[in-house]
Amino acid sequence: MASGILGTASSALLSFQRALATTGHNIANVNTDGFSRQRVDLSTQTPNSSGAGFIGNGVQIDGVQRSYDDFLERELRSSIGARDSSRTYAEFASVVDNLLADPNSGLSPALQNFFDSIQQVADDPTAIPARELMLSEAESLVASFRHIDGELDGLRERIGIEFRNQVAEINDLADSIASLNEDIALAFGSGTGQPPNDLLDQRDQLVLKLSEKIGVTTLEQSDHTLNVYIGNGQPLVVGQKAGSLSVQRNSLDSQQLDIAFSFGGGGSSLITDKISGGSLGGIIEFRKQVLDPSQNRLGQIAVSLAETFNAQHRIGQDLDGNPGSSLPDFFAVTDPNDQVFSNLTNAGSSSLDVAFDTATIDQLTADEFRLSYNGGTWTLENLTSGATDTITPGTTFTGHGLNIDLSVTGTAVDGDSYLLRPTRQGGNGIAANITNPREIAAAAPVRIDGQTSGTGIPTNTGSGEFSSGTVTGSLPALPITLTYDDTTIPPFFSGGGYSFDYDPTSQSGDTFTAADTGISGLEFTISGTPANTDQFVISANSGGGGDNRNALALAGLQTDRTMNNASASFQDSYGQMIADVGVKTRRAQTLATTQSNLANQAQARHDAVSAVNLDEEAAELLRWQQAYQAAAQVVTISDTIFQTLLQATGR
Repeated sequence: MASGILGTASSALLSFQRALATTGHNIANVNTDGFSRQRVDLSTQTPNSSGAGFIGNGVQIDGVQRSYDDFLERELRSSIGARDSSRTYAEFASVVDNLLADPNSGLSPALQNFFDSIQQVADDPTAIPARELMLSEAESLVASFRHIDGELDGLRERIGIEFRNQVAEINDLADSIASLNEDIALAFGSGTGQPPNDLLDQRDQLVLKLSEKIGVTTLEQSDHTLNVYIGNGQPLVVGQKAGSLSVQRNSLDSQQLDIAFSFGGGGSSLITDKISGGSLGGIIEFRKQVLDPSQNRLGQIAVSLAETFNAQHRIGQDLDGNPGSSLPDFFAVTDPNDQVFSNLTNAGSSSLDVAFDTATIDQLTADEFRLSYNGGTWTLENLTSGATDTITPGTTFTGHGLNIDLSVTGTAVDGDSYLLRPTRQGGNGIAANITNPREIAAAAPVRIDGQTSGTGIPTNTGSGEFSSGTVTGSLPALPITLTYDDTTIPPFFSGGGYSFDYDPTSQSGDTFTAADTGISGLEFTISGTPANTDQFVISANSGGGGDNRNALALAGLQTDRTMNNASASFQDSYGQMIADVGVKTRRAQTLATTQSNLANQAQARHDAVSAVNLDEEAAELLRWQQAYQAAAQVVTISDTIFQTLLQATGR
């Protein structure tokens, strides 16, 4: 009987000692990231059979289990990945939002100051200080474009650094998870059948850290190893082997960095567009939704401004009477060919030349295009809208504000392609060309006057008047003398090979364009009633230094709808750009706050099951201590009984 009592007490002492050790282990790891509290599972030992029935034989330890819920663990990983993705996106987007909307360094004040200075030239076209101010403001405008573009390029470089850092951390985590998989498989295979709780916690913590970097899914295998997948199913960790990520240059655009995946020594494949979740996913999404469109749209505004302004400046006349077409363009424009990228895998012999089309520059977009050859056809695809155009080699394709010339000197091969980003470098490529204030073409090159005698005395007798005229393009040979004839119905002007109707009863005050008169590059307003045979002379504006008509036309470009298919001005387009980035930033910030709250809630639910609670552990410690003391008392009683038996037999 004594040995039975002693055995029962000994089993209790051993079990309660292990329970105390486990509780102490919990307390020791209260601040260990990823640690799940553990508990000892106890059960009765097999009882001894006797004539009086089965007699208990003490307690045994079945195992040590961790407090773990797979659903809560997966929920936490998912919410952490979503939180860090939205948080990273919002942080980067806020930088662009603040940059574009800055009242001091943003583009809006520079645009306003530039066009204000043009108006000052229009107010006094012979004033050299006003002209010098206009050139100075043009330089400031260019500096604003370049500053914003430079900041966006800086963000692009920062993304490249983040790519490399994040990829290195992801690879390290993948290697560590694979190594722990090996240790865990060995532990489970040791024959005890008991889970290596601390190793499992360490692996779960590494997967959680991985989810902060990139979205992951997991699948536990029969040997208790954990496979980890990224993107749309790429196996980052399979059993005891880990794949790897790398940073590579895009085959179409060597300036763009992409994420590539490889496993087991095989070839790599680009998975940038497949990555979501985590801080890396947030960076990729920011580049795609905010950075690339913003830089393209900034370039679109710069190119549209430069091309439109240059076109108007060319049809003016400078202070010395030189036509604007003989002067340098007011603004230099980026060469779109600098952003045409031939696929590194192209096997055919083709070349591409791209130029901005001034005549359709209002159709220029911030979109990117892919030109590809398949099945005997070259197709230009808008990567934003998906719209396509067919391009024939040897002809000029005009569209989207571009002229595209495709030459095939040999044979094109299926799969050959080009990437076109016409406006990407527009903000950096704009420059102010004119440095001499006298070369500002503020005057119009023509004037329209009533006929005069040899002594300068007007000879017209009617009340008809022509406006000074607005030059809209290339002019015909001058002078042109128009003679009015009111002997027919309707009355008309003719001369110089041109003829057009003018009825003062219904057309006085109307503007006549080149389409109305046939006189190319010129429009004017006619008012009043000319007398029969009254003449008006369209001539070169010699000595027109005080003329401000082209300066007024240049100033009017500020509000003219010259962008987005003639639906927006430069300021409108920039304002829309700010608004779009602002909306995306506010949305990202709101989402980041929401995802942070959801992550906190998921963490709380997870911790309620797995985290160490010192109050609970203190109670457990007291519980097991009391049980241990009681078992020790049983040992004492067993010893007393044994001594009593010895004394009885000794007599």
